[in-house]
Amino acid sequence: MAETTKKTRIPLRQRLRRVPRWAWIAGVVGVLAAVLLLLILLRRPTVTLGPVIQGEALSAVYAPGTVLSSTETVVAASASGRIVARYVNRGSRVTPGMVVAQLDDTQARLQLQQTQRQLATARSQYAQVAERGDVYDVQQARAQLAQAQAQYSQALDAVNAARAGIRSARAQREQATAAVRTAQARVRTARRSVDVAQQQRDTASAKVASAKAQLAIAQSQLDDARDNLRRLEALFSQKAIAEREVIRARTLVRVAESTVVQRQSDVETAQQGLEQAEASIAVAQGQVEEAQSAVEQSLAAIGQADAAISTTEAQLAQAQAQVRAAREGITAAQARLSSVQRGSRPSAVEVARAQVRTAEAAVAQAQDALSKYTVKSLVNGTVSETPVEVGDFVNQGAPVANVVSPGSLYVQANVDETDIGPVAIGQAACFTTDTVPNATFQGIVTEVGASADVTTNTYPVEIRNIPDTAGLRVNLSVDVNIVTRVDPNALLVPASAVVTTPAPHVWMVDARQRLVQRPVTLGARDYVSGRVEITKGLTLGEYVVRTPKPNFKTGQQVRVASER
Repeated sequence: MAETTKKTRIPLRQRLRRVPRWAWIAGVVGVLAAVLLLLILLRRPTVTLGPVIQGEALSAVYAPGTVLSSTETVVAASASGRIVARYVNRGSRVTPGMVVAQLDDTQARLQLQQTQRQLATARSQYAQVAERGDVYDVQQARAQLAQAQAQYSQALDAVNAARAGIRSARAQREQATAAVRTAQARVRTARRSVDVAQQQRDTASAKVASAKAQLAIAQSQLDDARDNLRRLEALFSQKAIAEREVIRARTLVRVAESTVVQRQSDVETAQQGLEQAEASIAVAQGQVEEAQSAVEQSLAAIGQADAAISTTEAQLAQAQAQVRAAREGITAAQARLSSVQRGSRPSAVEVARAQVRTAEAAVAQAQDALSKYTVKSLVNGTVSETPVEVGDFVNQGAPVANVVSPGSLYVQANVDETDIGPVAIGQAACFTTDTVPNATFQGIVTEVGASADVTTNTYPVEIRNIPDTAGLRVNLSVDVNIVTRVDPNALLVPASAVVTTPAPHVWMVDARQRLVQRPVTLGARDYVSGRVEITKGLTLGEYVVRTPKPNFKTGQQVRVASER
């Protein structure tokens, strides 16, 4: 009989129970190590490297500057009068002969018209005499002498009137000058009153602050006393303390309340004193303004008196010239009369011709006087200042406009004392200004100041030889960069690769893909290309991390994405 073998199947749970415990632990540790390694690989930062290259590095010193002019031409009035038109403003371009302003020339035009009429009359008389071939007689000579004497008398009257006008104008000027001195004394007195009132206000303000502080202390003491009273009353109600303690606390509260009332009164009193001081300041300032207005009015009166003196002096000079002309006319008329009476009669044609020449000279003189009321520029350039406005009265020789020649412009840069060391004559410089956007001006350092300004601690540096000055104006603010060093073979790295704290350094990657920190010394920085010069710490051809992170550590594993 055949024997049948039957296999018994062991359950899975029992089979698992037969696995040694150390095997379970080893498996779990292996899985955890694999997971940890995977996490480390996944968390390894990715970096991009950039090469250390060779290129040009510029070192520059920045400084604020101002456009100035070495020469400035003053366009002055050639006559005295009131300005009726001004044809230029600041920044206007002018050329020789260009009209800058026009003075009131009414009187000069009337004088020209009168001389022109006299010339026309003289020419008409000359034509008539030349046609008749007549001669002067005694009656005509006497009439001319009488006319010359009348003109002389009129000219003398004009001279006397002008002199009287000058005396009157000078007296008015003296009065106005005295009024200016008086008003200025009032201004000084009023300003001293303002100073005293301000000191009183400061004292009153300090008293208000002190009184409020004392009130706050008293209020705090009152609050403490009330809190203490409530606490003691509660203890007394529980029969934990004697009644005298409560009575003493109530007394302290009343004392504190009285002190608060007194301190409130002190605050109100101090506040009233402050208000009175403020009112005194307002009154004193009003007195200052009133006195200053009186000074300005008196100065205006002086200006009017000066204008009157100038005008009257011009009238006196003209009247004196008329006196001389009339005296010469009398002498000539007397000579003609004597000649006629002796029987030696000059030719009427010659006399008429002489009158024409005299009238022509008078017309030319009047035309020249008229032309002086038109103010013209004598040079090429740009108007930098217009000290007068339409309606102002100007004296002969007074400035109407200031003109700056383009070739006279230069820049004065104010270099800080900490940056002046490398700056030297002959260095190139460039500057920009917001007034002329998208434009960079070039120049050369021509002068470096030997001493610093004690207020700003800056040295003046002049920049000239500016080839293109289009758009520049006097007193224009500019930003200046002076090139102090040029290195064509400098070592350069991306500016983003440099970490400046705690000391300048870069990050590099070694052969094992680990971070290495390398200290460096920085040189110039080119903001256009975005690179920084490295003067020490790197060599040509090495690679640095382009954008390091703040949490980088030496020896940290990284992944290199690319080298660019």
